[in-house]
Amino acid sequence: MRFTSLLTTLAVTASIAQAGTNYIHNNCGFEVWLTSVGGSDVPEAENLPAGSYASEGQYFDKTGTAIKITKTKDGIYTSSPVLHFSYSYKAGQELYYGLSTHAGFDFWDQKLTLGPLEGASGTTITWDGAPGVDYTASYLGGEMDLMLELCAKK
Repeated sequence: MRFTSLLTTLAVTASIAQAGTNYIHNNCGFEVWLTSVGGSDVPEAENLPAGSYASEGQYFDKTGTAIKITKTKDGIYTSSPVLHFSYSYKAGQELYYGLSTHAGFDFWDQKLTLGPLEGASGTTITWDGAPGVDYTASYLGGEMDLMLELCAKK
């Protein structure tokens, strides 16, 4: 799955009806690397510079999907800390999403939020300065766009 720029996504979203979209805003003072993993194919990590947005349409995969976020391009292969934005999606019916970590945590003293876009109803998961407990939120009302904000304003 390829991430796209916010402008490209807005243009595509305006022109066709589609499933929900996942947005990631890197509000940190450093770049991060994104790898969307679902099933057996593992694409190359994509760079998300500080202050940038990325997005990808939600897609169904029998095992669910994890967007893995690291501070280095090869972080998911080198036992570096990995932030997981995970979701499982069934078109028009349900969406389950959550945050978790693997091999450490690279966002100490930073606020992370994952939830619906501003103004939409749904549960927002907030980690403020440290990893929170593994928690999976659910949305059973059909389609919903999600926003992961890295280094959100406190």
